[in-house]
Amino acid sequence: MTAPAKPSPYRSDITQGELDGFFAACEGSGGLTVYAPTTSPWRWVICAGMRNFQATLVSPESMFESAAIPVVTSHINSRIEEKPKKRKSFEQSKLVQWLLRAAQQTTAVAPAAHYNKLADEADIEAFIKLVHMERQEWDLLNAIPSLSAAEIRYFEQSHNAALSDIESAFLPAKLDLPAPLASFYIRYLTQARRDVEASITIAQATHSTRLPRLMADALAVGAFEGAKHEMVRHENNDYAARALQDTSVFIDAALRIASKKLSLPIDHDSHLLRLNVHEMSQIAAEIVDQHRLHPFAFLLKAKQLLIGRADVCRFPTLQRFATAVQERDLNIEDAWVQRIALAYERLFEGKAMAIPDMPSAPGEGEILRFTKKA
Repeated sequence: MTAPAKPSPYRSDITQGELDGFFAACEGSGGLTVYAPTTSPWRWVICAGMRNFQATLVSPESMFESAAIPVVTSHINSRIEEKPKKRKSFEQSKLVQWLLRAAQQTTAVAPAAHYNKLADEADIEAFIKLVHMERQEWDLLNAIPSLSAAEIRYFEQSHNAALSDIESAFLPAKLDLPAPLASFYIRYLTQARRDVEASITIAQATHSTRLPRLMADALAVGAFEGAKHEMVRHENNDYAARALQDTSVFIDAALRIASKKLSLPIDHDSHLLRLNVHEMSQIAAEIVDQHRLHPFAFLLKAKQLLIGRADVCRFPTLQRFATAVQERDLNIEDAWVQRIALAYERLFEGKAMAIPDMPSAPGEGEILRFTKKA
């Protein structure tokens, strides 16, 4: 014998007629809203009435409802004379609006994507031409050019004030090279001397080394990025014509001298402001003669630039040079390779891919010594 079922604590003395009247009123008002901290008792009542309603549960502490919460009694009138107030739709709630705004902020285009729009169009075009980049590549960097079009033009026009006609001093007959390669090497020396004289002229005129220093970085980067655009060919050997553009080592030497002279008292005889055009040309000739690469070393540099740049075309802009070093197309122990690496780091403010660390100098025990046998 089974014990009688316990009466449900959720049952009330509401009659079936009252329930019918209540559900009929809910049908006319468009739905049923229940204010309760849990759904279980209301599910029982609705199921008991054999009605197919979808109840909306709203807790008294909910932020969705700011109005006073009506009290539901156990006796419900069969006729509801007053139509219940319409609640705010789900989309109009403050919480949902806040979540929508947050979602829109996360899916919107990041401001950095328009960072390069802050720069003038003429500045961008002049700078990417100097460093030999494509416009699509530059747009992906979201950067502002380090040099303006006016500054680049000022550096180029400063060549006109230089006395750098040195072709007669380096005739092909004086070089142990075939005529095309000798001409290539002479153009390299001429470009170096012109850039040195322009750097000293600008430093004297502006009392600053900023513009020549940035130009040295841009020329170094452009020598690598533009290495595949133009070639010098001799007997099936190809060389990057843009190798002559990398005059950064000469400009660096000129700026060291200019900075030293600018630091002197203004009435000093060796102050930079006291140099005339002929003295600048003499200093430039000494710098070029001291820092120039041997003809065969220069040709090797031009060949390595061409090979290294051609092998990394598939990589993004700021990864190409470091990849060429990693793949050993460029030797990090060469001073000109280290100078280009420094140019990438300074010109793009550390955004370029880092190159491998330079090998440390051998220790005392690692040096091989050869002695003559007795």
